[in-house]
Amino acid sequence: MTALRAGGVAVVTGGASGIGWGITRALHSEGLRVEVVDRDARRLQEAAAQLPVGVHDVDVTDAQALRALAARLADQHGGIDVLVNNAGVGPAARIVDTTLSDWRWILDVNLMGVVHGIGAFLPGMLERGTPAHIVNTASMSALDPIAGLGAYAASKAAVAALTDALGAELDGTPVGVSLLVPANVRTNIAENSAALRPATESGFGDYRPAAPPEQIQWRSAEDVGAIVIEGIRAGKPILVTHPEQWERVERRQCRIRQAFGVNAGLDL
Repeated sequence: MTALRAGGVAVVTGGASGIGWGITRALHSEGLRVEVVDRDARRLQEAAAQLPVGVHDVDVTDAQALRALAARLADQHGGIDVLVNNAGVGPAARIVDTTLSDWRWILDVNLMGVVHGIGAFLPGMLERGTPAHIVNTASMSALDPIAGLGAYAASKAAVAALTDALGAELDGTPVGVSLLVPANVRTNIAENSAALRPATESGFGDYRPAAPPEQIQWRSAEDVGAIVIEGIRAGKPILVTHPEQWERVERRQCRIRQAFGVNAGLDL
């Protein structure tokens, strides 16, 4: 059985714009009632005007607020079927310029936001005992870190490790787990990050990704939503938006294999 059932309930953090909005729309198209969690009040209003979704101005760094939301949704709907921990920020800075305030902020949002979402909703999912699914959004940077995105990559690599461990712990339960690994997706993450980042003592600037090579295409948020739906339905542990970027990831994996004394088989 799948967690994607008409009349089911999904929670999407960071769900009012960008990738989150693409996932919200995709889940709605599957007949689920989507509860959108976001910090942007304007975009929440726009979301509610476009779709019959629940909207919640909740900060994922506030564990207590997320637990309170989980309790309200349990009272209203009896629990949730799908949780998408998608809220995140992606500013850029060299590691030497990244302040302690920057580190605390990006880890609080990108990593602890996922931790808080799991802590708020997973106990209820397990207690219900019906098919459910959790999707945690990481980044291609978690698998292939690049200069200028050290703090971001570290936060997303932590999400990847957390998701792997969670999947192992939930094996044999009705709760599935997937790691979403997006790459070049057209979103407003740069604008959101600029609006939310620490106002003082910050080394962060805006991250403006360079145009990808010709063989790598930009994806839309709607494309990602479709990937998430297919992944939940198939129970896939890893959901990749750009399989054509495997060569970059493979080169890093080969360096790791070589460190273990295994012939990687590639000319590096």
